[in-house]
Amino acid sequence: MHLAVLDLAGTTMADDGLVLAGLRAGLRAAGVRVDGPCYPALDRQARATMDRPVMTVLGELLDGDMYRARRAHSAFADHLHAALDAGRVRPVPGAAQTLDALRDAGLSVALTCGFDPELRDRLVSALEFTERADMVLSP
Repeated sequence: MHLAVLDLAGTTMADDGLVLAGLRAGLRAAGVRVDGPCYPALDRQARATMDRPVMTVLGELLDGDMYRARRAHSAFADHLHAALDAGRVRPVPGAAQTLDALRDAGLSVALTCGFDPELRDRLVSALEFTERADMVLSP
């Protein structure tokens, strides 16, 4: 079996700053001033760790305070769910055709992301990737 593994946010789903805006919403919910002097360093750290689970990134950004990280994660998920509800989530141009071409070529397709399973599944469904992916993976 041959497998193509593609990331969701920014690779098959247009990001347009949505994930970073969600992280900012999460940090605000955890009491971090996103206009304060510490924010630029937090933003750089978040950008450098975008390939990791959101909960892990938030835990690191909040110095291991998992109580605040859970609150931040909830706000992050709420932000992305609101974007879904508002119709602001769209595929990268050509993503659906690429997934179809990979499957037509005999490859299995896996989509991965660092989002929780509920959010991941809503995104995959909204992007109309459910039938195009053989598996979806997240923490």
